[in-house]
Amino acid sequence: MIRVSRCKIQKRGFTAIEMLLVVAFIIILLGIVTITFRDQGPKNRNSERRNEVNAIANALTTWSFDNNTPFGAITPQLPTTATCIGTQTTPTACYNLTSFLIPQYLNSIPEDPKNTNGQADTGYTIYRETFVDGAMTKTKEIIIGAPMAENMQNGETIEAKRK
Repeated sequence: MIRVSRCKIQKRGFTAIEMLLVVAFIIILLGIVTITFRDQGPKNRNSERRNEVNAIANALTTWSFDNNTPFGAITPQLPTTATCIGTQTTPTACYNLTSFLIPQYLNSIPEDPKNTNGQADTGYTIYRETFVDGAMTKTKEIIIGAPMAENMQNGETIEAKRK
């Protein structure tokens, strides 16, 4: 007599529903990660702007202390309205800090992360606030600004002020 055994054949693998659930879960996770990191670019660039604006302001402050004068020769020449900060190849419209700060205080004048003007303009501004003391106009403070800052709210700006 021949014996026929009935073995249960086991299927291996996943069902279509299981595969769809895994794919749906991965898509949901990717969506969460994308939303979380979507706005990091502007935040990172603004952080870099804050650091660079402070670096310029600190370099000017150090320069003024080293020259034993409160912003010395630079103060009368500074504009009283926001003017671009330039580099060595600056057109006359921008204020050039290279002769004051390079190479002793800064390796180079920092440029805004989204600067599209190339060598002519760093993307940062400088000006001085003044006040009248008797018959003399004096500098109250020097302000370095980042007008290309992104996603700023309620009139916020990125500035570094030094007295």
